[in-house]
Amino acid sequence: ADGPEATRAVVDLVRPIKIAGDRRLLITAAGDRPDSFIEELARASAGTFADYFCTDWVDLRGRAPGEVCELLAATLRNEGVEPERIHVIQPFDRAIRAAYAGLGPDDLLLDTFGSTVGGPGTSS
Repeated sequence: ADGPEATRAVVDLVRPIKIAGDRRLLITAAGDRPDSFIEELARASAGTFADYFCTDWVDLRGRAPGEVCELLAATLRNEGVEPERIHVIQPFDRAIRAAYAGLGPDDLLLDTFGSTVGGPGTSS
């Protein structure tokens, strides 16, 4: 999902899906987006998932390492998501692996960037 509106639409689509397991979200944003854009991405998904995996995009686009994922995590906390449900993981490929790790057949993972387990720009 490329933007807060698209993220909100996808979250609204998966929210009513009945699943027996947990819902997880892998979320990131391009570093050249304004803080308000990144914060709105997090707000669009807050309260819907059991776990949130926040990470930096592969290309930081002018941001310091950790800046985007920390902004996402802080916004989720401000929106009432319990800190133990928020996982800040770098780099991007490690976050993808963590989000997919332990997924069971009854779980749902929303990957807002359609990543492969190796991730874009990685060799695995």
